[in-house]
Amino acid sequence: MQIYLHLNGQQVGPYTTEQLQEYLDHGQVAPETPAWHEGLHEWSTADALAADEVSEEIQIPDSTVPASKGEGEVILHVQHQADYSRGELILRALFGWFYIVILHGICTMILSNVWAFCSVVAWFAILFTGNHPEGLYNFVKMTQQWTVRWLASLLHLVDGYPSFGLGNKGDKVNYLINRPSTFSRGKCLLRLLSPIYVIIPHGICLYLRMVISGVLAFVMFWVVLFTGRYPAGIHEFQVGTLRWAMRVAAYLSMMSDKYPPFSGKH
Repeated sequence: MQIYLHLNGQQVGPYTTEQLQEYLDHGQVAPETPAWHEGLHEWSTADALAADEVSEEIQIPDSTVPASKGEGEVILHVQHQADYSRGELILRALFGWFYIVILHGICTMILSNVWAFCSVVAWFAILFTGNHPEGLYNFVKMTQQWTVRWLASLLHLVDGYPSFGLGNKGDKVNYLINRPSTFSRGKCLLRLLSPIYVIIPHGICLYLRMVISGVLAFVMFWVVLFTGRYPAGIHEFQVGTLRWAMRVAAYLSMMSDKYPPFSGKH
């Protein structure tokens, strides 16, 4: 079976089922990544095709690749481990501010200033050309990938030290944006009003959710410490908080024209 993926606005592949499963196992491809093989009526997801869970009832006789859905979608997958290390948990709680926040935080804070400048340049580029410069787009995306990776570690959502550097690093945190094929000049101009229709409503809701996430993070510290396990439902809620925040960041930084939903769900 030859499987194609839709990553950052481009169709890539083909890959075999074995290759796709290996990418999923190593976190190089998120389970929610749009995927397709000949005979499917519409795009499915990478994890569904790797597990061969797609029904044959939706096959069609021709081999035309359908248009990928989800342009502008922000995809964040954080692996939920079967077991968590109590030693690493304590180490992060006591010294995470030093070896995670200072080292990763300072680097990404500096890059975030460049990211903000790139977003301004992209705003003018989209307004006058209808396109987001690919180099700027990739830089901002890779900065966001680094940022969300160390945040997930600091929140105890994954074990292991977060990889240092731009982009996804094939570990337990995978952040992707399905790059739009076109960018709207109208929505570009609308961003001028973003404090009213994005920052205020999402900021209030996200603040309340982050308060809840902070309380849960404290409770989960003790749960993991005594059981070595992180309840899947709460893990997904915490990942959803990050996902929501990254959707807002992607919209405000001109990476996506898709208005962020008031939800952290997939």
